[in-house]
Amino acid sequence: MSGTKRMLEEVAERMEIDDPNDPRVEAEANRLLSLGERRFVVLETHPNSGGCWVGKLGTGSEVLEYLKDLEKKGQLDYVGNIIE
Repeated sequence: MSGTKRMLEEVAERMEIDDPNDPRVEAEANRLLSLGERRFVVLETHPNSGGCWVGKLGTGSEVLEYLKDLEKKGQLDYVGNIIE
């Protein structure tokens, strides 16, 4: 799943709109991107297959909260590089 698609799905969910392709969702996603906030992506890998997927797309504080949640659940084994 692409980062853009994931972002549209997250924005749609927050706006409580079923269709992530709704023009209101796209407008809000563009507004968020234009705020100048750095956005980060958490890439998760499957320990056996090595497959990779986007676990979280968000601002720095949202990503840190997500990582802390994984740690509390015992699902955070390794944090590699944090890149922008």
